[in-house]
Amino acid sequence: WNQTLGPHAHLHVLIPAGALGAEGKSYRRAGKGKWLFPVRALSRVYRAVFLKGLTRLQRKGMLEFHGKLEGLREPVAFKSLMDPLYQKEWVVFAKRPFAGPRQILAYLGRYTHKVGISNQRVLEVTNETVTFSHRDPKDPARKKILTLRGPEFLRRYLHPTQEVIHPTGQAP
Repeated sequence: WNQTLGPHAHLHVLIPAGALGAEGKSYRRAGKGKWLFPVRALSRVYRAVFLKGLTRLQRKGMLEFHGKLEGLREPVAFKSLMDPLYQKEWVVFAKRPFAGPRQILAYLGRYTHKVGISNQRVLEVTNETVTFSHRDPKDPARKKILTLRGPEFLRRYLHPTQEVIHPTGQAP
């Protein structure tokens, strides 16, 4: 979820700080304080591989599209969705290496056991609406207030990636 309980699609990927050598036997470790791959290059390569894989799955009929997304089964519609994604800059956030398995589990646990909204952000619940605070990425210094009708709040909370929702609470 994002701050307004809309979709915030992203992946967390753990990559070792080293790689097997070309012959498949030696292990090349990144130097101290260095990354194995340049982060910007990793972003571009990951984008290309990921989008190529999605396109391959769509061509094989292995992706499912439901509701308003059913039209993406058609190759032309799917291509019109994919083309802009190749132009968009993807962000890879690289962290320093973990100290061991406990740190990896603690990191992943913060995301796998996270809920869409904390109790502290919920300001008011009535028979009709839910009001909560959120941060706007365009103005992160100020907290903003959003009130949603109860069914819309529940829809966002239960289906965070089903469709894009505008801050007004209305679907596009």
